[in-house]
Amino acid sequence: MNKLKAIILDLDDTLMIEEESAIFCMAKTIATYTNWDDKRSYDAVETLRALAKQRWHGLSVHRVAEKLHISSWEALWADFDASEPYSHVFVPIQEEYQLGVWQDFFYAFNLDARELAGKAMMCNKKLRKDRHILFSDALGFLENLYPRFPLALVTNGAAETQWCKINGSSIAAYFQTILIAGELGFGKPDPEIYHLACRELGMAPKHCLMVGNSLANDVMGAMEAGMRAIWVKRGHQHRVDKNLGAYWECSDLKEVWGIIKGLC
Repeated sequence: MNKLKAIILDLDDTLMIEEESAIFCMAKTIATYTNWDDKRSYDAVETLRALAKQRWHGLSVHRVAEKLHISSWEALWADFDASEPYSHVFVPIQEEYQLGVWQDFFYAFNLDARELAGKAMMCNKKLRKDRHILFSDALGFLENLYPRFPLALVTNGAAETQWCKINGSSIAAYFQTILIAGELGFGKPDPEIYHLACRELGMAPKHCLMVGNSLANDVMGAMEAGMRAIWVKRGHQHRVDKNLGAYWECSDLKEVWGIIKGLC
């Protein structure tokens, strides 16, 4: 077996709690402007997400969003930068989209959308920009890896949202290189982003290991690029194809560290 020399990591729902944080912020915003209890507010998040997805998929820029893997719920709090080479296309539709989703939501529940939508939009954005929580095993994992391997962070999404998360959680210093789909114009599972990460680390793909929570984007993409991969399931995903090839499955980063030690 080829010697392990470098590690490439995913961000969202591998190191950082992403979807759960987004749901928390949406639910808290809903509760603030409806006075509903927690259960009803969390239940209503499903309606909000469905409305956001419907609007997001109907936009003329959605093809670009798909290429960069920008989700509808991330676009709900993003502040896209006109100077970014790929994000600039979202700037003209940003406020219309974000405000429109919240208007759709309040109309759906026969509430005063004109009065509440703008306030809710700003509340959700502020809450989400301030909430960047790592999994409890993430910092210890990074501390174990950092002295032993060069590290790369490879993440899909908009440059603005991903840098907000990275800087907000103070993890940038652990990585020799950070690659974001929104800055490159392509993302995972495209093997090219993995090849680029390997070149940035000065390593051949056969000496690199990818660790991520997405079977399609992190595991299959990395393996197609000639790397080994570990799927971090976080207790809520199920394998859908038994013919994907050889990789490891782990419940958390503590298990991942045990595998890595065995590969050294």
